[in-house]
Amino acid sequence: MKWEEFLKQVNHLPVIESEMLLTGAVDPAALSVQLVRWAKAGKIIQVKRGVYLLSEIYRKIDVYEPHLASILIKPSYISLEKALEFHGFIPEGVPVYTSVTTKRSGRFITPVGVFDYRHLLPSQKKLSSTFFISKRLKSLTTSWKKCVFKIVKS
Repeated sequence: MKWEEFLKQVNHLPVIESEMLLTGAVDPAALSVQLVRWAKAGKIIQVKRGVYLLSEIYRKIDVYEPHLASILIKPSYISLEKALEFHGFIPEGVPVYTSVTTKRSGRFITPVGVFDYRHLLPSQKKLSSTFFISKRLKSLTTSWKKCVFKIVKS
């Protein structure tokens, strides 16, 4: 695949997942090699294995960090300090996007930001709520009451 074709397919996407690209590819191995080459050339940014962003000069839509946080580890949702900032309970900015997940805890340090994931029992996950932004991207966040409960409990 040539760069121009690739750009036509993905320039409207804020986050590029390689599994989406490889699904309809004639030669998935060649496309994987091409993604690595484009990342080395600085045309795309690899955030995690299989998750890419277009470089700023090629990007037509801004990266919405809560949306990226929900893609890095699935399932997950924004919680704790970042959710309290979103709801207006913390006046200063929180630089780390803290999410909870039923999967393993982890941390991703990327050019876009720092994404922290904390383990949550599956029985506790059902109390999240959804919010949408104007550019048709969605992400999950928890209610402010649940944030306070989790912070006080830990």
